[in-house]
Amino acid sequence: MQTTLTFIRHGQTDWNAAGIVQGAADVPLNATGIEQAYRKAPFFKDEQYDLAFSSPLTRAKQTLAIICATNNFSCEQICDPRLVERTFGHAEGHHVHLIRSMRVSMQEPIGFETDAVLEARVFDFMEECRVKSARKNIIITAHSHVLKAALIAVDSDTFSYQTALDNLAIITIIYDHALEKWFISNAEIGISIDRIKI
Repeated sequence: MQTTLTFIRHGQTDWNAAGIVQGAADVPLNATGIEQAYRKAPFFKDEQYDLAFSSPLTRAKQTLAIICATNNFSCEQICDPRLVERTFGHAEGHHVHLIRSMRVSMQEPIGFETDAVLEARVFDFMEECRVKSARKNIIITAHSHVLKAALIAVDSDTFSYQTALDNLAIITIIYDHALEKWFISNAEIGISIDRIKI
């Protein structure tokens, strides 16, 4: 018996394209992001999902809506606040270089959500799926750091917040109820161009 969680990063926004830190800012998909979601949607054509979740942020909801509509998925689309992107505090709305330089110097922006807090809420979501949705196939649209937190929860030796995840990257995490263990069955990892990748 397995519970399967398919996480998808949202499509591109104008802030993504400009290298601006979004965090919890509610920035919608741009034309490229919408196109990306439609291009990715056929990847799921042979799947059947029991549940569909997204972050409450517009870019994640739009991505899920496109994927579900394209494939005629009938499952309810549920927003869960545990899937919202990490809060980057005062760095939100500024170029990514600001937070990269701060983290290199071991600083964090005021209001920055810690790794521990982020990972706790993401893993709480995963565990709730495990307990309440055993044997279910679940599709989830969220954000870069949410996906990274999920990967880290399962394999912190391999994955970190420097792991690169492109827009519409997919990771699949499965809980095997017989083995009582989470494992990663798929992770579309990009190539990190520097040591600090957000």
